[in-house]
Amino acid sequence: LGVFASGASGESLRRRPSVTPARSAGAALDTGMPDAEEKSDARDGRLSGPKSFPNRQAEFERKQHSKRALELCADRVEAYAECATGRTITLPFYCRGVFNELNECLKQHKPAEQN
Repeated sequence: LGVFASGASGESLRRRPSVTPARSAGAALDTGMPDAEEKSDARDGRLSGPKSFPNRQAEFERKQHSKRALELCADRVEAYAECATGRTITLPFYCRGVFNELNECLKQHKPAEQN
């Protein structure tokens, strides 16, 4: 777009020509967008099938142990939830003992490699 300019004496407005960046013949304009080959490689990577995750088994086992620990400590979880009901700012102070009991129970049922 051109820019309007006004003379110092309040002359009528005239339009300045807009400036376009100069390109050499044959030079591609860098738009920051990937070219067709890069897009094709990325698409092939996404469609190549499931990837193997080296820690998938360990993560699955950790989640299973955590789930089991929560089931074994259900009475303490219930007690903590009951204590926390209706509290906001005072929760950490008022329910500290119940929380510590819950935490100790969960630690007892955690596998040795997580300790």
